[in-house]
Amino acid sequence: MKKTILILLCLISGLADAQNTFNWESLNEFDPAEETVAGVIASVTQNGLQNEAFNYNYGIGAIAIFANAGSSDGMTVTFSQAIDVASITLIDDDTGTPNSTTLTPTGGSNTAVTQTINNWQNNPSYSTVKVNWSNVTSFTISSVPAGNFLVLDDIVWYPAGTLAITLGSFNATLTGNNFLVNWTTLTETNNASFDIQVSADGKTFHSVGTVQSQAPGGNSEESLHYRFEINYKQAAGVMGGAAVLLLLGVAFPIRRKTKMLAVAAAVLLGSVAISCAKKDVLPAADNNPVYVRIVQTDIDGTKTYTKVIKATRQ
Repeated sequence: MKKTILILLCLISGLADAQNTFNWESLNEFDPAEETVAGVIASVTQNGLQNEAFNYNYGIGAIAIFANAGSSDGMTVTFSQAIDVASITLIDDDTGTPNSTTLTPTGGSNTAVTQTINNWQNNPSYSTVKVNWSNVTSFTISSVPAGNFLVLDDIVWYPAGTLAITLGSFNATLTGNNFLVNWTTLTETNNASFDIQVSADGKTFHSVGTVQSQAPGGNSEESLHYRFEINYKQAAGVMGGAAVLLLLGVAFPIRRKTKMLAVAAAVLLGSVAISCAKKDVLPAADNNPVYVRIVQTDIDGTKTYTKVIKATRQ
């Protein structure tokens, strides 16, 4: 047991050591928008000019980008060397409708990500955009509406080559009760598997299946296509099945106390399964939205989450 705990702690420690964050908190207001973390420099420009750190109403180190009246504008973040970018936190400081913003990377085999950014004035919260880019040298944030502030905060990143996969296409469809997910990886490094998860609200997710990596030894420099298909109603039984197996296990000769604990655990799993089926799986039978994400797991157990998409009904 002690050995197992020690190995787990080492894995967690290794992941924590690899993760870095540009949070701009080392800057004073009106300083040039440039920060050095773990030997890597991130510099922010707009229309070729250096941006300034601007701490406005948020109580955080952040860089605000203002789109001039009558035009649409954006900004570019450039790194002194290639890195793997996991996520980027943004705020839209506007009083109108939340705006859709596109983040486009340079370097590596990555794809642009478009996401609606939370409106701070109407809903004081951040929007964390999960990009999972590999070997990025810069990225551009565009589609900033005229007259708006767009605030850039945390950029969570790893040394180049740390993220296990470069994700290409990713889509999901619902045809009747048939649920189909297709995705492509452009590269894979020490990749073990993909866990397909669904949600009725885009916040609470439950697993409906796992697909093993096609890459030999978890490593590939070529595009690999994956497909996961299931009768969506069957997903309601995924968690319930665990409870049934546990109940069957009670039939084997075990100590009375262990048996009682097993029965209690089975009842609990069964109730959880019913609850999850009602909230996160069964809604697929009607016209409610179904949100999908993939959890990628490294050979060492490290997990990375894709962006969340909405399944298309056909």
